[in-house]
Amino acid sequence: MKPSMKIIPLAFACALTIGCGSSSSSTPVPAGQEGNEQDNNGQNNVSAGGDSAAGFAAIAGLWDVTEDGDIQYQEFTTDGQAINWDYDADEWGDGENCYDRFAVNFTYLGGNQYEGFGEVVTVVVNGDQITITDSFGTGTYPRLQGLSTADFNRC
Repeated sequence: MKPSMKIIPLAFACALTIGCGSSSSSTPVPAGQEGNEQDNNGQNNVSAGGDSAAGFAAIAGLWDVTEDGDIQYQEFTTDGQAINWDYDADEWGDGENCYDRFAVNFTYLGGNQYEGFGEVVTVVVNGDQITITDSFGTGTYPRLQGLSTADFNRC
Protein backbone atom coordinates (compact mmCIF):
# COMPACT_ATOMS: atom_id res chain seq x y z
CA MET A 1 0.00 0.00 0.00
CA LYS A 2 1.35 3.43 -0.94
CA PRO A 3 1.88 6.01 1.78
CA SER A 4 -0.02 9.28 1.76
CA MET A 5 2.11 11.94 0.10
CA LYS A 6 2.06 15.70 0.39
CA ILE A 7 1.84 16.35 -3.32
CA ILE A 8 -0.73 17.11 -5.96
CA PRO A 9 -0.29 13.82 -7.83
CA LEU A 10 -1.93 11.84 -5.04
CA ALA A 11 -4.82 14.25 -4.71
CA PHE A 12 -5.47 14.07 -8.46
CA ALA A 13 -4.60 10.39 -8.87
CA CYS A 14 -6.89 9.35 -6.01
CA ALA A 15 -9.90 10.59 -7.88
CA LEU A 16 -8.86 8.48 -10.89
CA THR A 17 -8.07 5.24 -9.10
CA ILE A 18 -10.08 2.73 -7.13
CA GLY A 19 -8.97 4.27 -3.83
CA CYS A 20 -6.43 6.60 -2.29
CA GLY A 21 -3.28 4.89 -1.13
CA SER A 22 -3.73 1.85 -3.34
CA SER A 23 -0.87 0.26 -5.24
CA SER A 24 -0.13 0.75 -8.93
CA SER A 25 -2.50 -2.10 -9.71
CA SER A 26 -5.32 0.47 -9.77
CA THR A 27 -7.04 0.83 -13.09
CA PRO A 28 -5.88 3.91 -15.03
CA VAL A 29 -8.41 6.03 -16.90
CA PRO A 30 -8.95 4.62 -20.42
CA ALA A 31 -7.03 6.28 -23.23
CA GLY A 32 -8.89 9.24 -24.65
CA GLN A 33 -10.92 9.73 -21.46
CA GLU A 34 -8.23 11.02 -19.13
CA GLY A 35 -8.54 14.53 -17.82
CA ASN A 36 -12.23 15.11 -18.44
CA GLU A 37 -13.36 17.07 -15.43
CA GLN A 38 -16.86 18.30 -16.22
CA ASP A 39 -19.28 20.73 -14.65
CA ASN A 40 -22.98 20.01 -14.06
CA ASN A 41 -23.77 20.84 -17.69
CA GLY A 42 -21.23 18.31 -19.02
CA GLN A 43 -18.84 21.02 -20.17
CA ASN A 44 -15.09 20.55 -19.70
CA ASN A 45 -13.59 23.02 -17.24
CA VAL A 46 -10.31 24.38 -18.53
CA SER A 47 -9.94 27.84 -17.04
CA ALA A 48 -11.77 30.22 -14.78
CA GLY A 49 -9.85 33.30 -13.65
CA GLY A 50 -6.90 35.31 -14.81
CA ASP A 51 -4.95 34.57 -17.98
CA SER A 52 -5.16 30.77 -18.10
CA ALA A 53 -2.52 30.44 -20.85
CA ALA A 54 -0.01 32.38 -18.74
CA GLY A 55 -1.05 30.52 -15.58
CA PHE A 56 -0.51 27.11 -17.18
CA ALA A 57 2.74 28.20 -18.86
CA ALA A 58 4.10 29.39 -15.49
CA ILE A 59 4.07 25.84 -14.06
CA ALA A 60 4.54 23.79 -17.24
CA GLY A 61 7.22 21.14 -17.12
CA LEU A 62 8.14 17.73 -15.80
CA TRP A 63 8.91 17.52 -12.07
CA ASP A 64 10.49 14.76 -9.96
CA VAL A 65 8.03 14.23 -7.09
CA THR A 66 9.60 10.97 -5.88
CA GLU A 67 9.17 10.37 -2.14
CA ASP A 68 10.00 7.42 0.13
CA GLY A 69 11.05 5.14 -2.73
CA ASP A 70 7.85 5.81 -4.68
CA ILE A 71 9.16 7.00 -8.06
CA GLN A 72 6.74 9.50 -9.60
CA TYR A 73 6.94 12.41 -11.97
CA GLN A 74 4.41 15.23 -12.27
CA GLU A 75 3.88 16.87 -15.63
CA PHE A 76 1.99 20.14 -15.99
CA THR A 77 1.10 21.02 -19.58
CA THR A 78 0.48 24.42 -21.14
CA ASP A 79 -3.08 23.38 -22.00
CA GLY A 80 -4.09 22.73 -18.39
CA GLN A 81 -3.42 19.08 -17.68
CA ALA A 82 -1.82 17.63 -14.58
CA ILE A 83 -0.34 14.25 -15.51
CA ASN A 84 1.14 11.90 -12.94
CA TRP A 85 3.64 9.28 -14.15
CA ASP A 86 4.02 6.53 -11.53
CA TYR A 87 6.85 4.01 -12.03
CA ASP A 88 5.52 0.50 -11.50
CA ALA A 89 8.85 -1.25 -10.77
CA ASP A 90 9.67 0.77 -7.64
CA GLU A 91 9.23 -0.65 -4.14
CA TRP A 92 5.58 0.51 -4.07
CA GLY A 93 4.62 -0.87 -7.49
CA ASP A 94 3.84 -4.24 -9.01
CA GLY A 95 7.28 -4.78 -10.51
CA GLU A 96 6.57 -4.02 -14.15
CA ASN A 97 9.11 -1.84 -15.93
CA CYS A 98 6.55 0.74 -17.01
CA TYR A 99 4.73 3.89 -15.92
CA ASP A 100 1.07 4.24 -14.98
CA ARG A 101 -0.31 7.53 -16.30
CA PHE A 102 -3.08 9.48 -14.55
CA ALA A 103 -4.25 12.76 -16.04
CA VAL A 104 -6.81 15.44 -15.20
CA ASN A 105 -7.69 18.85 -16.52
CA PHE A 106 -7.35 21.58 -13.97
CA THR A 107 -8.61 25.11 -13.68
CA TYR A 108 -6.45 28.21 -13.33
CA LEU A 109 -8.03 30.44 -10.68
CA GLY A 110 -5.51 33.29 -10.86
CA GLY A 111 -2.25 34.03 -9.07
CA ASN A 112 -0.72 30.73 -7.97
CA GLN A 113 -4.07 29.01 -7.44
CA TYR A 114 -5.31 26.00 -9.43
CA GLU A 115 -8.22 23.61 -8.94
CA GLY A 116 -8.78 19.98 -9.87
CA PHE A 117 -11.43 17.61 -8.53
CA GLY A 118 -12.72 20.31 -6.23
CA GLU A 119 -9.42 20.89 -4.44
CA VAL A 120 -7.66 24.26 -4.64
CA VAL A 121 -3.88 23.95 -4.70
CA THR A 122 -1.08 26.51 -4.71
CA VAL A 123 1.72 25.92 -7.20
CA VAL A 124 4.81 28.14 -7.30
CA VAL A 125 7.81 27.71 -9.59
CA ASN A 126 11.13 29.24 -8.56
CA GLY A 127 13.80 28.44 -11.16
CA ASP A 128 14.13 24.66 -11.34
CA GLN A 129 12.06 24.05 -8.18
CA ILE A 130 8.29 23.70 -7.83
CA THR A 131 6.44 24.07 -4.53
CA ILE A 132 3.02 22.48 -4.31
CA THR A 133 0.62 23.04 -1.43
CA ASP A 134 -2.53 20.94 -1.24
CA SER A 135 -4.64 19.25 1.44
CA PHE A 136 -1.75 16.86 2.18
CA GLY A 137 0.69 19.70 2.96
CA THR A 138 3.54 21.40 1.11
CA GLY A 139 6.37 19.86 -0.88
CA THR A 140 9.19 21.30 -2.98
CA TYR A 141 10.53 19.26 -5.90
CA PRO A 142 13.15 19.64 -8.65
CA ARG A 143 12.54 19.92 -12.38
CA LEU A 144 13.32 16.57 -14.02
CA GLN A 145 16.50 16.82 -16.06
CA GLY A 146 17.64 14.44 -18.81
CA LEU A 147 14.33 12.61 -19.29
CA SER A 148 11.10 13.33 -21.09
CA THR A 149 7.76 11.57 -21.12
CA ALA A 150 8.80 10.02 -24.46
CA ASP A 151 11.29 7.98 -22.40
CA PHE A 152 8.51 6.44 -20.27
CA ASN A 153 7.28 2.98 -21.19
CA ARG A 154 3.55 3.23 -20.50
CA CYS A 155 1.85 0.29 -18.72
